[in-house]
Amino acid sequence: MCDTLYKSFANGQSVFAKNSDRDPLEPQVTEIAAPSLVIDQPYINPLRKQYAQENIPTLQKAFFDLSPSYQAIISRPTWIWGAEMGVNEKGVAIGNEAVFSFARLEKNGLLGMDILRLALHGAANALEAVEIITYLLQNFGQGGNGAFRGKLTYHNSFLIADTTSAYVVETAGKNYAVKHVRDFYSISNVYTLQKDYGLSNAGRRINFRRHYQASIYNLFTRGPVRRKFTMQQLDILQEPFAIRSIMRSHIKSQEPKPSMASICMHSPRMIKSQTTASMIVQYSEQQMLIWTTLSPLPCLSLYKPLTFTFARENALLRAPKNLDFFTQRYRATKKLLADGSLKEKFLQWQKDFEDSCYQQLNDFQQKTQEQLSSIIAECWDREQDIINSIITN
Repeated sequence: MCDTLYKSFANGQSVFAKNSDRDPLEPQVTEIAAPSLVIDQPYINPLRKQYAQENIPTLQKAFFDLSPSYQAIISRPTWIWGAEMGVNEKGVAIGNEAVFSFARLEKNGLLGMDILRLALHGAANALEAVEIITYLLQNFGQGGNGAFRGKLTYHNSFLIADTTSAYVVETAGKNYAVKHVRDFYSISNVYTLQKDYGLSNAGRRINFRRHYQASIYNLFTRGPVRRKFTMQQLDILQEPFAIRSIMRSHIKSQEPKPSMASICMHSPRMIKSQTTASMIVQYSEQQMLIWTTLSPLPCLSLYKPLTFTFARENALLRAPKNLDFFTQRYRATKKLLADGSLKEKFLQWQKDFEDSCYQQLNDFQQKTQEQLSSIIAECWDREQDIINSIITN
């Protein structure tokens, strides 16, 4: 289960963010991805055969139909081509959520994560991403098993942003509704659009949520609870980077509790879902700065700055080093969960680290790419020192 957020501010700045909630044992890597069907990371999942037989052929047809051309920085479970979230070199950011409907899914359709990555590689702006997503739904359909273990089939909602605009797309099978976001919006594992959309392939204006939502799933996903909270917090959010406090929230508790009703989700016993990665995209004056954890549980992770120039030069964002990077931080997170005194030290390190990096990058839109890369490299080195301190403590 996941949460994706967006807000624009009166000064022309805006922010996009997503927490990716997946199986707690499922590795998720951040990488700079070329518009290619090559999967650099090896499959490590029993679903490899099913995905390869049922979904990859459709993905190949869709890819060559679109002829995508843009690089993207994505966060991706290692066993699939697609992405949980990402932003392309044109500044288009997309996050998707599982939503549940009784509408028909295609066994050989596209996974929502594959649709997301296709749109990132193909869209020069947010509206083009909307057009690609709806085109893919109509022509190839959605479906397939999106679970790391067991089986989970679902429909998708998407939140899409660029430097000047944002849209939400909610889907049920090949049906969709699209809304232009004005101020702020969040999506979770629940349909949100009723009759307040601007575009749909329905022959008449219907209440999209009432017509398609299988509400019984809300009892398990707790999507309405999380969505209500994020909308309230976005309403009072004062500046872009402060959104990280929302992404780290456990809603009703200062301390993490295993619950589906948390934005920073710690795996409940009955349902195997945990926040395995988090990403923030900060927009200002047609420029963007990415902040990403590259590790599970944002409450016990460090948001590190990132640009495309830095990503292209850094081997840590390519296989196999990106998997080693994630694995090391996964180990550090487990150690923090088990050691209360070390966790207290880390929380102070976290505050000092992020405050320092943010202060150096507060005017990022006025810096050259060389200046940005130098500051970012320093931040990544400092983050590695903190991780080493945790592991060796």
